[in-house]
Amino acid sequence: VMANVISSDGEQDPDVMAANASSAALMISDIPWCGPIGVVRVGRIDGKLVINPDMDE
Repeated sequence: VMANVISSDGEQDPDVMAANASSAALMISDIPWCGPIGVVRVGRIDGKLVINPDMDE
């Protein structure tokens, strides 16, 4: 599965969405695999965990 970024807001990294979209594509295909997966990016900001921080954070 290849995921290409066609449009981006520049705030979020597209890798999380690409992994989730690839998982969805494999789930609806006939390709055997041990999925699905779910992906988030976790950051630590001021000692607190943040899910999917933007590029500035």
